[in-house]
Amino acid sequence: MFSKYDVYTTTQSIYCYPNSTVLKNKLNIRDNKLLKTAEEEITLIRQMKLLKNSIKDNFSNTRDLC
Repeated sequence: MFSKYDVYTTTQSIYCYPNSTVLKNKLNIRDNKLLKTAEEEITLIRQMKLLKNSIKDNFSNTRDLC
């Protein structure tokens, strides 16, 4: 039985590439470190775009939700 706190188990996950612990991804990157770097860079680019072109609206008004 696997520990409920064990994030990486020894069994092959259907969500990982065969014989690895790398999650399947759209970039087809199979190296953990390279995938982490790519994800960080993509996140940074998206954050910069959002800061530059922010969404202009009032999201605090809850009257419209009812």
